[in-house]
Amino acid sequence: LELYNEARNCGVRLIVYRDISNLPELPAYDVYREGVLLDLDFPDADLILQKASDNRAFVSRFSWLLLHNGTYETNIIESFFYINILPDSDVKISGPDYLLDIYKIKPNHPLVITSLDLNRNSSLKELSSFWN
Repeated sequence: LELYNEARNCGVRLIVYRDISNLPELPAYDVYREGVLLDLDFPDADLILQKASDNRAFVSRFSWLLLHNGTYETNIIESFFYINILPDSDVKISGPDYLLDIYKIKPNHPLVITSLDLNRNSSLKELSSFWN
């Protein structure tokens, strides 16, 4: 509820889905960009990622922020092997002490992983200097 109120105060439309049987289609092409925030510790996160991959939702239309509360582990990255996150995507994995940009050159190839040298506690100044 707090996130919803903060987003609304900033002019951001926020929709929270609690029932994964009623997820939006996430069409690859539309007239506006959307952001998706997904906690990888959510029990059905893998189903959501697979649906997004099947619907080609890992494209430039969507920005994905995937939250992971553990350390940077190989098994988290391995879980993305069958997910098609192609080069025009905007997918970040955020852990307590890391922020990674991930994509694949083509389907069924290994992920290309780039550390962005930021973490969840990065200051606004650090974030601003990174994006400028």
